[in-house]
Amino acid sequence: MSKEIENRRFEIKSVDFNAESKDLTIKGYASVFNTPDISQETWCPNVNRWVIASDIVEKGAFRKTISERKDKIKICLNHNLHNLVGKLIEANEDDYGLFCEIKISNAEEELKTKIREGIYTDFSFGFKVVKSEFEAKEDETYIRRVKEIKLFEISIVTFPRHEGATITDLKSFDSANLILDSLISIETKEERKYQLMQLKSLIKNKPVDPLEKKEPIADSLDITKLKFLK
Repeated sequence: MSKEIENRRFEIKSVDFNAESKDLTIKGYASVFNTPDISQETWCPNVNRWVIASDIVEKGAFRKTISERKDKIKICLNHNLHNLVGKLIEANEDDYGLFCEIKISNAEEELKTKIREGIYTDFSFGFKVVKSEFEAKEDETYIRRVKEIKLFEISIVTFPRHEGATITDLKSFDSANLILDSLISIETKEERKYQLMQLKSLIKNKPVDPLEKKEPIADSLDITKLKFLK
């Protein structure tokens, strides 16, 4: 079971605006079942290393998270849990995928205008894979069959999350992960635990290949800066 928080992009499929009440709702499929997504680096516990894998989300993967915590799923702007912009009205699995309907807060007039004008066109949702199975393919890539997902938030985003936005200083990995794992294990508040897991998701235990000339995003990760989490 991975502790990493992952993000996935999906498009806003429809926008409904009531000119009289000024209510605006957006709809889309957050996930499509039984269809491989784009291959990307994924931690595989079977081989204890990062592999190239595409996800296939199975029907039923969202059933538990919807039944247990639908009212706790936040609607944010750009994954900022301190900038809530709406409410999840509906989240249901059908044969096609996970359908979501979101009402944008009437306090967000500027955001509603930008959605209507097509300036904001993308969703992204933050989740954790709870149960999955990996299948090795002949080309040495993998399929990850996702059987259960814990959904934390759905965001309207300027850009989907960039895969390259990771910390690459190897010396800092072990210390940072130990500290974050400790904080995650003792944190009882769901929102703060999610923030810690988001931070941990930026740290990958994978060094840059020494044969490749890549500049790290940061020279080092200053562990003292984690004091704001106390």
